[in-house]
Amino acid sequence: GISIIEENGDTEYKFINVTYTITRDGKPVTELVVDKAGVYKIVAKIQFEAVTGELAGETQFLEKEYTITVDRAKNEIFSFKIDSWIVDTAQKDPVINAKFGTANIVYFTSEGVELGVTRPSSLGNYYAIATIPSCESYDEVTARCDFSINKASIGAVDDEGNELVDETGKPKYEVTGENGVDPSLTFKV
Repeated sequence: GISIIEENGDTEYKFINVTYTITRDGKPVTELVVDKAGVYKIVAKIQFEAVTGELAGETQFLEKEYTITVDRAKNEIFSFKIDSWIVDTAQKDPVINAKFGTANIVYFTSEGVELGVTRPSSLGNYYAIATIPSCESYDEVTARCDFSINKASIGAVDDEGNELVDETGKPKYEVTGENGVDPSLTFKV
């Protein structure tokens, strides 16, 4: 059947074909999938034929150009959390909730000395910076999280009131004796 696309006076036209080219930022793309920021230009070339009238049998072309500008998305880190922990105990992984992308984490002392990508393990106060780098689709975003590595606090003191753990949180004394308790030590809890 004939597909009439327009009547113009005595002439009826039928659609024959459409071809199109798509570019993003001046570079050809194979299909229109708007998944990256940029300026998309679509050029459609419509081929049609006059069915009646003076132009009957003549093939004609109509070219239309469309431009679509897609901006990079605004990225956001909704939350970034690192739980503090006791020295020499298991650490929980950082938890990051972001709109787009995967974060790279760099650790710092509370004084701002960069420690790199390996989580610290010594007593102290720290912070971490999570960075999701920019790409063609969204902008870079960063977030900061403070945390600390604390010494163990078992609440045990000797007869003079001195804690039984050292500054690293480790026991100062090795406890021996019946059932693991040295009778010469008094524990106050």
